[in-house]
Amino acid sequence: VAPATIRLMQPDHMGAFTELTIDKFAKNRVDYMNLSRFCDQQLGRMYPSWKRMDSSNYSPMLPWAYGMQLVALNFQTPDLAMQLNHGMFTRNQRRGYIMKPAFIRKEQYDPNNLKTYLTDAGPEVITINVLTGRSAQ
Repeated sequence: VAPATIRLMQPDHMGAFTELTIDKFAKNRVDYMNLSRFCDQQLGRMYPSWKRMDSSNYSPMLPWAYGMQLVALNFQTPDLAMQLNHGMFTRNQRRGYIMKPAFIRKEQYDPNNLKTYLTDAGPEVITINVLTGRSAQ
């Protein structure tokens, strides 16, 4: 799908975007807002470029920021993108689905403007389990 041609499809269809298309969207505000709005109402999938002959991965952060529901990764490559993916989906007891944060679901959300989502960002609760320890004396 070229940036200028993005439009809603039938409800049972899914938009498929290469990482190169996502990069094109990121350079133009109208295009990335269209992609973000598209992902509000349709399933969107991003997949690695065919040029990745070494099975490396594209960072899933940008597609996730645009609201992309499915980001395909090369699982045979244990790189930073796979670590981010693993970290993202362990937040929900490893169920494989994470609800989009409330700030992404708001109409005024702009993925390239921090002010549109930092104002709604609340505190995160982090639990740390100490497995072993040694007192320093």
